[in-house]
Amino acid sequence: MKKIFSLLSVVIIALCTFTSCDEDLMVSTSLKGTWEGYMDTYYDINGHKQKATRTEIQFFKDAGDKYGYGYWIDHFSDRRGDYYYSRIYWEVKNQDIYIEFKDSHSSIVIHDYKLRDKHFTGWFQDDTHTHTEFDLYKTRDDYDSYDYEYGHGDGYYDYWGYSKATRSSESVEIPVRRFIKQ
Repeated sequence: MKKIFSLLSVVIIALCTFTSCDEDLMVSTSLKGTWEGYMDTYYDINGHKQKATRTEIQFFKDAGDKYGYGYWIDHFSDRRGDYYYSRIYWEVKNQDIYIEFKDSHSSIVIHDYKLRDKHFTGWFQDDTHTHTEFDLYKTRDDYDSYDYEYGHGDGYYDYWGYSKATRSSESVEIPVRRFIKQ
């Protein structure tokens, strides 16, 4: 009888482990594409605070992976070039979404969220333990790994992984991204 309970325990633990992996894969597959909307984000730029009016995030991944890369763009207005662009790496672990900003070597963890067909809402936490709300809608379901909108030709995208501040009216200093505490 003890052998049966031991074997049953091993089977239950294995099933729970595989279920978590499958759920991570489902979350990562749902993330794939472009999301736009509201995030409580502001920047310290040349000593001035500038609030982002809209955020755009694109998640790229290969089939079967629970991780990938992409970009995060905070727009300050609708004027062309009035945004800040960052490359990101992301991964889903135990249904938490980890995003690392390659320009600032900072990161966030999205752990309290709802991810439905075209709507992604919830809360995330940054390196300073600030909890911030977000509300995003899927605008593209593209699966192309080429960054076509912010392509090489317009000077928005830096192939080597460096972020670019494109606010043309100011001397460019690396902005510091901050999230508004809720």
